Amino acid sequence: MAVGSPVSSHMLAAGTGFQAPPSDPTYATCAAPGSDEFTGATLDTATWSGSVNGPVNHTVTGGHLVLPTELVAPTTASLIQQPLPGSVWEATTKVTVAPVASYQQGGLILWENSSEWIVLDVYYSSGERRIQFNHSGSNPGYAVLPAATGDTFWFRMTADGTTISGAYSTDGSTFTPIGTPATTGGSFAPTHIGPYAGRGTSSAGAEVDAEFDWFRFSPTATQLADCDGPMYEFCAAAGSDEFDGASLDTATWSSTVNAPVAHSFAAGHLVLPTELVSPATASLIQQPLPGSVWEATTKVTVAPVASYQQGGLILWENSSEWIVLDVYYSSGERRVQFNHSGSNAGYAALSGGVGDTFWFRITADGSSYTGAYSTDGETFTPVGATVSAGGSFSPTHIGPYAGRGTSSAGAEIDAEFDWFRFSPNATQLADCGYGTSTTPEDPYASAREKWRTILVGTAAIDPSIEPYASVIANLDTDASAYRDALDLAPETEPWADLSTATQSDALAAFRRLTLMATAWATPGSAVYGDDDFRDDTITAFEWLLSHRYYDGMPQGSNWWFPEIGFPLEVNSIVVLLFDELSPVTIDNAMDAVDDFSPWVSMTGANRVWKAMVVGVRGVIVEDAAKLNSARNGLSNVFDYVTSGDGFHRDGSFLQHNYYPYTGGYGVSLATNIGQLLLLLDDSPWEVVDSDVSHVYDWVTEAFDPVMRNGVMMDSVRGREISREHNQDDVSGATALRAMLTIAESAPAGTRDEIRGVVARHLDSGDNPGFWGAGSLFVLELADSATDGSVGAQLDGDWAFNAMARSVSHRGSYAAVVAMSNPRIATYESINQENYRSWYTADGMTYLYLDSDVDQYSDDFWATVNRYRLAGTTVDTVARTNTSGASSRPTGEFSGGAAGDAGHAAVAQMTLDAYGSDLEANKAWFFFDDEYVALGNGINATQSGNGWDGAPRRVETTIDNRRVDSGTVSLLVDGSPTALADGVAASHSGADWAHLTSDGSTIGYVFPDGADIDVEREVRSGNWYSINQSSGTATTRTNEFASLWFDHGTSPAAADYAYIVLPNASSASTSAYAVSPDIRILESSSAVSAVDESSTGAVAAAFWASGSVIRDGSTYLTSDAIASVTIENDGGDTVITVVDPTQTNTGTISLELFVSSTATVSASAGATVTQLSPTTKITFDVSGARGKAFVVRVAP
Repeated sequence: MAVGSPVSSHMLAAGTGFQAPPSDPTYATCAAPGSDEFTGATLDTATWSGSVNGPVNHTVTGGHLVLPTELVAPTTASLIQQPLPGSVWEATTKVTVAPVASYQQGGLILWENSSEWIVLDVYYSSGERRIQFNHSGSNPGYAVLPAATGDTFWFRMTADGTTISGAYSTDGSTFTPIGTPATTGGSFAPTHIGPYAGRGTSSAGAEVDAEFDWFRFSPTATQLADCDGPMYEFCAAAGSDEFDGASLDTATWSSTVNAPVAHSFAAGHLVLPTELVSPATASLIQQPLPGSVWEATTKVTVAPVASYQQGGLILWENSSEWIVLDVYYSSGERRVQFNHSGSNAGYAALSGGVGDTFWFRITADGSSYTGAYSTDGETFTPVGATVSAGGSFSPTHIGPYAGRGTSSAGAEIDAEFDWFRFSPNATQLADCGYGTSTTPEDPYASAREKWRTILVGTAAIDPSIEPYASVIANLDTDASAYRDALDLAPETEPWADLSTATQSDALAAFRRLTLMATAWATPGSAVYGDDDFRDDTITAFEWLLSHRYYDGMPQGSNWWFPEIGFPLEVNSIVVLLFDELSPVTIDNAMDAVDDFSPWVSMTGANRVWKAMVVGVRGVIVEDAAKLNSARNGLSNVFDYVTSGDGFHRDGSFLQHNYYPYTGGYGVSLATNIGQLLLLLDDSPWEVVDSDVSHVYDWVTEAFDPVMRNGVMMDSVRGREISREHNQDDVSGATALRAMLTIAESAPAGTRDEIRGVVARHLDSGDNPGFWGAGSLFVLELADSATDGSVGAQLDGDWAFNAMARSVSHRGSYAAVVAMSNPRIATYESINQENYRSWYTADGMTYLYLDSDVDQYSDDFWATVNRYRLAGTTVDTVARTNTSGASSRPTGEFSGGAAGDAGHAAVAQMTLDAYGSDLEANKAWFFFDDEYVALGNGINATQSGNGWDGAPRRVETTIDNRRVDSGTVSLLVDGSPTALADGVAASHSGADWAHLTSDGSTIGYVFPDGADIDVEREVRSGNWYSINQSSGTATTRTNEFASLWFDHGTSPAAADYAYIVLPNASSASTSAYAVSPDIRILESSSAVSAVDESSTGAVAAAFWASGSVIRDGSTYLTSDAIASVTIENDGGDTVITVVDPTQTNTGTISLELFVSSTATVSASAGATVTQLSPTTKITFDVSGARGKAFVVRVAP
């Protein structure tokens, strides 16, 4: 009979010798260790090694364990017990007991101590039989049995790692859940299980016996495999054939080679003659393979006694590419071969006593093919060399094979095939009625495999094609270089260039081993499965565990390394080498991890790192409590915060309380949270907190707006801008990988949205940092995400007031302003990183052009003049490396408003300079094709010389861009500035300037003319000067073009104004200077305001109560400090207001000198108090924390 679908055990049990249902063939034929059929004369004390309150009154007779229902309660009963096999298991017993008087009972008991236990059994009470799942005396939800129910019961307890549930059956086939599942961990951590009988302490009933027929643990998938596949015999997969028909089933065997094929059927066998042919020319019965992962077995009787007579299996691609797994005769002996296209290295010579019946099995795991044989149908022995899938070998068909070569002198004999069977997969087992209730998947093994997949990719990856081939080649190069440099002498550092007694070098060593382990575990790698390479990796790993990371070692100078850095790598190494490491090595590694990070703690990115450490360790050591800690520890990361570390409602992300770190710690958090969500997805520890939806929102609300063309904006990267090997393109690539991983656990619609974001970034830039690095798993996700249409660039404005950053995206550029205030520090410089970032939050303005995506890459920070950063107003006083680090200027506020209609935005800050009495009001206004910078109230008292040796003065840098020396052109009012390197030139009354470099263009317009200085300068520097933790001293060189205002020494009430036109030509810049689309309405100590003629939008930065005059009349007033935009949208007027100080505990009252007819909509806290003749609105900003209030009124 050919099997076109899974066959139930009811159909096959009769002829197999297996016990027929309802006794559950899975258990009966392949019960897990700890199972007992009670067929001996005495109890097996090796299995039942944990008795309680012994000795236990019992007998073993007639294949049953008999327990009397003594007058005891569970808390005092004498119990037969055995240890639990772990935290994931399923146990079933069959018992016959006839309770007819109060509390007589029999079933199962799960034991921790006399206070914590569970009894699952049948008992008698109040005139009826009941089933209970009784947890330490509480049995809500018991089931009352019908009066006609017999006396035989099946009881089953299931543990999934976090809960334990109960079920019962009265027929052995259908199990009914009972009671409330018990949560493990905390106060309930059971250790033992066994049969139970009793009748309580006050029963008036007589003692009756409970007869236990058997006790069985369900086999895991691994245990089933170790049992050599009994599931074949009662649940064969599609494509299997018992050969019990009268002719070949051509629907199954749909492909023949060199037909017709000589064959016959006899007594339930397919008979093939051993014709005088080789595999390349034989006539073959074949069927298509079911996919890339499968296992096929056949049973054949053949008696080869002359040269090359043989029979078994053949795996077929074509006459040049095939595998034969069979028994054959040669040189006076029988041999088993796994012959790949003529190469049968590693054949097995059989002993003389072997019979004529053989079982042959070929297994495909998606990346390779292996062969095994058996002479008894029970024990299978591997044979031959593993053959890699893909490349030159891509078989398509399989079938039985018999022949005797082309030159055999032996006679033709027959090979009789009893059956051919594909192993059932999990789905087919479930369809067959098994697998879900009787064979629980081991969630720990599944999670370990999932983590391994995250590290090395799926089996579907073809390592010979791009983008995978190049990444694997790079992996090979690095892994081989590390291996070649490895010194395995016992008391010698593994690598001569590392001193692992230093924490940073120890981490570098662990990371090298992670890379080596990844290479070893990656199909297609040159060292994939290489035993010597593996052994060297393990030896170095064990050295580090002995010398640099072990349970009880001192923490060292920096807690982060032993609590987060080391264990992240150690966990991954253990998962990659899990089956190769000794239990002692795994224990040593995991003990060290647990010593330093036993539970989830801390905040923000550090908390997620901790959850990752604890969670992956929990998977390795199979500890549900640790996994629960990892899962539950994420919940407070999902929550939006109102101050300090974490994500804020406006999309800001802070770490270390005061520093914008979306592109630093935020990316690390996203990377780890994405991987952890994926690890826990579809497991007993799956995240069920509804706030996990915030993670998916972060992609569009927090990360996407601070990226452009795959690049992460430096204004949100903190001290990471000083890391030579983690410049903005690398950080952006890491963020995109995190997004793709997050998408994998998201709901379908959200998943597509996130993938679309990633596709846009990857489509808009070269992104070599993405495609040339990262895991194969993520590259596979990216390959899929980019296979479709790509959306347009972002267009809009974002006011991240919780981290004092304002971002404006337009069609072909993005602009960013970075500010500071009493809540947000100037810059972070710790661990010898991020020196000289003095002014990066003093209004530094970044301009990202789509035509100049790498402006802030390519060693920008190692070479730029740190005293002249675009947008900043600075005292030229000389600074030390960490001058002003961690400063939170108390006399300063900053914030902004992003117009709700998308036409205008404003950012403003009152500068309170560190180490100087310099003060200024600085504002930026963003419109559709330009942005405007206004400064006023610039005051300072200065003496002495500055950083350049000249007298101290105040400068406002208009721009300072890295340029291409061969194409750069800088015009002022249309005239080229032929500047010598490092020589500044002054231009009086300039109306406009224009910069061209390598195809990128920027126009600068100075309303009413301005005195400016310009300079072209070739600058050299190195990363070590700004990062002595990881920077190198290699000299880097870039050319820069800069423009600035020189406000002189000790300026009083100085000001400035300029307009930036991204992507403008020199001609359009000149025309714009003559006829600008922008008007400066006000720039005073009370208010700075601008409008745009083409859209009619107005943006205002109120420094105090004040008025804005427009076209000669009062247009807008505010009674308090405020950031305001007013936009026209579909005829309505849209007013957006923010309190940039975040300290106003009252209201802001605006009056717009425009009549309105109706309030269309208003944010909570915004009240329109008058519509005509002017529009008056009051905003209650108490506790708003920089939130925008929006009011829409009709004209």
